Amino acid sequence: MKTRDILHETFTSLFVNKVRTGLTMLGIVIGIASVIAMTAIGQGAQNSISSSIQSIGSNLVMVMPGAQRSFGGASGGRGGAQNFNSRRC
Repeated sequence: MKTRDILHETFTSLFVNKVRTGLTMLGIVIGIASVIAMTAIGQGAQNSISSSIQSIGSNLVMVMPGAQRSFGGASGGRGGAQNFNSRRC
């Protein structure tokens, strides 16, 4: 089959089945638009959260992991985490 015959068959099929062609095109457009919208929403949320964290400032909250220090006896049993203290540097 020649390329010309394939193109003729394709366009004939598209014009005969106009409703199916239109619905297929509509589905493709809606699918692409939804992917773009979800990506934009995700990027916007990420930027919003990042700017909120940066506006707090790097010297406002300090979280330090480490073992709980106690004098004698058994450990605290909570993974040995220190108490959470907020302090300025």
